[in-house]
Amino acid sequence: MSITQLPRLRSGDAAQAPFSDSVPYWVEAITGEFEIRLAGDDSVLSEAKKSTTGLLARVGLTSTGDWITDDTHCALSIYADGRRAWHLWQTLWRAKEAVDVWVMPIDKPVVKLLVCDMDSTLITTESLDELAAHVGIGEQVATITARAMNGELDFVAALNERVALLAGLSLQQLNACVQHTELSQGAKTLLDAANTGGTRTVLISGGFTHFADHVGRLLDVDRVVANTLALDNNALTGLVSPPIVTQATKLDVLREERERLNLAPHEVCAIGDGANDMAMLGEAGVGVAYRAKPVVHGATPWHLDHAPLDRLTDWLDFGRAAPPQ
Repeated sequence: MSITQLPRLRSGDAAQAPFSDSVPYWVEAITGEFEIRLAGDDSVLSEAKKSTTGLLARVGLTSTGDWITDDTHCALSIYADGRRAWHLWQTLWRAKEAVDVWVMPIDKPVVKLLVCDMDSTLITTESLDELAAHVGIGEQVATITARAMNGELDFVAALNERVALLAGLSLQQLNACVQHTELSQGAKTLLDAANTGGTRTVLISGGFTHFADHVGRLLDVDRVVANTLALDNNALTGLVSPPIVTQATKLDVLREERERLNLAPHEVCAIGDGANDMAMLGEAGVGVAYRAKPVVHGATPWHLDHAPLDRLTDWLDFGRAAPPQ
C-alpha cells in the first residue's frame, strides 16, 4: 500500500503512538522501499554508515543500492515492511551519537500542514528569558524556563511566575528586545519551501504575540497563535491576558487546522522542543523534536539534534492542501 492509498483517519484514531513498540498506522501499512538518512559532520558519517550497514546485515535486511553521500548527509534505500523499518529505526536512533537518523518510505508524505513552536525552535532563544535579561533577572527566569520545558513544573504556573517578575518593563524595552530576535538556522529556508509548495503554515507559541507576530512576518506564516502580555501605561503589568496558550491549546489548533483542511495524519508535520509541545508532536503524522529537551524525545521518533531545520526540505515534500469542503 502506498501513502496515497492510506485511509484518512479522524482525531482520536489519528494520534501517533509514542516512540515505542507501537507503530504509527501509516508506517505499518506500507511495504516497499524505505530510505535511511543520516545527517552529521563528515567526521562521524563514515562510522555511522559502517555501523548501519552492519546492523542491516544482522537483522536480515538488504539495501537496494549504494550509499549516496555528501559532506553532511547520506542516504541508503532498503526494502522492508513498515514494522521492520520502524524497529530498525528505533535501534539506529538509540545507538546514534553525533548524527541524526531518519527513516521514511521512498513514497514520502507530502506535508500540507506545518505547525511550528517558536521559542528554541524557529528562534534561537526563549523570548521570556530575553525579556528577563533586560531587567537583570535573566538567570533566575531561565532556571524556571528550563524546568518548565523539561516538564518538571506546571507550564501555566511557571509562566505566570516568570511574567510577574517582568512587571514594569516598558513597551520600548519590549520592542527593542523583539528586534534582536534571531531565527534558528534553516528556519527561513524551511518556511520558504513550505510557502512555495502551498503548505499551510502555523506558528503556535507559549511565548508572546510581540515576538510571535514579528517572527510570523519574517517567515510569512499563515497563522500565529501566542500569549498576550498585559500592558498599562505602556509598561508590562506582570500578567498574561487570558486565554493562555498551553499544551492542550497547541493540540487543539493542530487538530482544528487538520480537520478544516481534511488532511490525513501523515500530511501534517509539527516541530517543537519542549514539554508543552509533546501532545502536538504525538498527534502529527510527522512530529519533529528539534534540539529537544530529554523528556520530549520519547514523544516522536523524528529528531533533529544536529542538522539545521532546512534539512527537512530534503527529507519531506511540501504541497498545497485541498480547500475545505
